[in-house]
Formats: sequence, structure tokens, C-alpha cells
Amino acid sequence: MFTGRHASAADAFSDVFGADYCSLRALLVRSADAAVCADRVAGAMSASSWTLGGPLPAMRRELGMGGDGFGVVNIGIPAATLQAVAAELPSIVDSLGRVTIFNSTSVETINLAGRDGDRGRSMVPLTLQLLAGCGGAPGLSKVLDAIYRVSRLLSVVFSVLYRPAKPVLSVSSPRANEQMPHCDAFPPCTISDPPRLMGALVAVQDKTRLALWRRSHTDVLAGARCGGGEPFVVRVPVLACVVFRGDLVHCGAANPSPSFNCRVHASLIAGAKRVFDLDGTYPLPKWRDRAVKVFS
Repeated sequence: MFTGRHASAADAFSDVFGADYCSLRALLVRSADAAVCADRVAGAMSASSWTLGGPLPAMRRELGMGGDGFGVVNIGIPAATLQAVAAELPSIVDSLGRVTIFNSTSVETINLAGRDGDRGRSMVPLTLQLLAGCGGAPGLSKVLDAIYRVSRLLSVVFSVLYRPAKPVLSVSSPRANEQMPHCDAFPPCTISDPPRLMGALVAVQDKTRLALWRRSHTDVLAGARCGGGEPFVVRVPVLACVVFRGDLVHCGAANPSPSFNCRVHASLIAGAKRVFDLDGTYPLPKWRDRAVKVFS
């Protein structure tokens, strides 16, 4: 199920993709509306029983230039995976591989962000070496497999080949403040429709929230640096995934808990050639200001 501004039904044309899209077809079937399945006394709905106008058109609409720029999708990760992930997180959070999130060469941005620009955030690159050191991390490996399936789904939606890149475990420290507003795409001016870069964030713990500004990608592409006002907060169900445009302004919500809060993030890149600096972000420290928008 894909949700943004619009509720989604189901979609009938996933059968046409053939054997090479078995994982996509399985994902879509598992993502069928639970209430409808229960009403039909079925654990899952077959693709042929779905109706037109559902997840694929809804995803295309929400992630296009005219949409809100994001949506939440059930990616079919088994609930039993959560226990394995919970056992793997402590050793990864305590690893020596945690690095800062914001990298900027702009003196203005550095001054505005201050010494604590990351505001209690860090990330751990989910490399094969790190996962191997955690016994293969079968729980997180299933999460990464699901993100790969999301990239295949987006490839079908937009008829452009998307590939996942730079998967990380994003970590919010206990009592961390809200993150600085930013875009993942750096520079944002290279985004087109369909977007060439998107973000995928999977909730692997309760109370995962993402603050974002609906339709802000249109302002960012026009050169706006402020004027966003208050954000919309997405409450992400456990083992669900938020997919959002790389030019959508967003930030991690505050973490009032005395414990770390973790989620898995990856970039989804269209095409074979990278035009983005995946080691950087596009910070917008003045985005909340309600002053007249400043264009560069």
C-alpha cells in the first residue's frame, strides 16, 4: 500500500512483467490492503484480483513534480525480522564506524549550523564488512533486500532504472534535537521529473518520525532557501518505508527518548551515471524562516 495525499487501492497490471519481476510481484501482493484480505478470508490477494488506480499510479503521482514529494509504502518485511534487527542494532550503534551526516564547504552554512550541526545525529555505513562482523546481520540484510525491491518498483513506476546506493544506519542520540532542514540531493538543481535521486527510509524501531515540507521540491528547484514554515510530521510504521524525492526538504524529528533511535536510509539513483555528491547534503538552516524567499 502506498500512501501520500491519496489513499491507494490495488493495481491489476503487475502480471505483465513476467518472471524477472517475481520479487516485485510478490512485494505488491503482500502489500495488498489487510482489511480486504481479511474480508475475502485470504492471507494475500492475487495480482489478478486487484483493481486499477492503485499503488503504481499513486506512487507516480505523489513522487512527480505535481505531488507532495513523498509516500509511505509497506515493503513486505516479515514481522519476525524485527527481533533479529533489535539484536543487531546495539553492536552496530557502538561500532567505530559512526560518522557525521552533514558535510559542507559553505562557510555560511557552517556558521549557521554551529559546532553541533548534526544535532545529535550520526550514521553507520552498512558495508558488507560491517555486516559480516555482526554475524551477517540477517535482520538488517532483509531490510536492505527490501530497499532493493523498492528500487525495482520505482523502476517500473517511472520506466527508469533505479539502483540503491550508500545504505546507512541513521542514529539519533538520546534527547537529540530536531535535525537541520536539508535536501539529500546535492546539488539539487540536477533533479528532473522523474526525480534522478530519491531517498528511502525504513523504520526499524517504534516512534520513527520524519519531518518534511510537502511540495517543497518545487520551491527548492526555483532557488528558495527559506520560507518553509512548519513541517508535516510523518509517523512511519515499523518495517514500513518512506520514499521521498531527493529535492524535498526534510529533517529527522527530535528524539525525546533516553535511548538511541535508529532507522535505515539509502539513496535510490536513476541511471548508471552518478551526478550527485552522495557524501554531502544540501543544508537549508533558514528554511523555517517565514521571510520573503531568497532566490539564488
